[in-house]
Amino acid sequence: MLLAGIRRRAAPRLPLRRLPCRNQASHQRRHPAPGRVVLVADSGVWIDFFSGTRSAAADQLATLLQAGEWRIVVPDLVMFEVLRGFRFEGDFRRAHTLMAGFDIESTGGQALALAAAQHYRALRSAGHTIRSAPDVLLAAFCIDRDYALLHNDRDFLAFEALRGLKGWSAQAASPNDSRSSP
Repeated sequence: MLLAGIRRRAAPRLPLRRLPCRNQASHQRRHPAPGRVVLVADSGVWIDFFSGTRSAAADQLATLLQAGEWRIVVPDLVMFEVLRGFRFEGDFRRAHTLMAGFDIESTGGQALALAAAQHYRALRSAGHTIRSAPDVLLAAFCIDRDYALLHNDRDFLAFEALRGLKGWSAQAASPNDSRSSP
């Protein structure tokens, strides 16, 4: 056999200790409490979470997933950005299973594209150039639906300060609504 002498590199393992059981995520999706804050995690936070990279935002996501007390929405754009980076099929399947256990919502459509363009133009005219077009779409998505965003990306700070994005503080267990802060 040609492959008999070739050593395959071991696939890195996802931090399974951090993952909630599938039933917990499914229960959360079917039975959200009324008036509960809806949370979206940026793709960078999910990527840090799955890769085991230590960051305040990834640790906060792990805590929130384990607690199962918050309604978490995964925008399809975030799911794409996260899942495209997996090299190993097993890791891809485990990540997909976890993310698919939450509500997946579409970030497409003409209305959202127009809102995102308006947010981008307003921020640019205020002196803030956002580096990533997907980040503009994600921010517009969260603003439109009044969802809180857990992130570790400085571009979102301009959206919080000037466009009404609810940022989720990685140090706190509740959203930081920038619209109500002084």
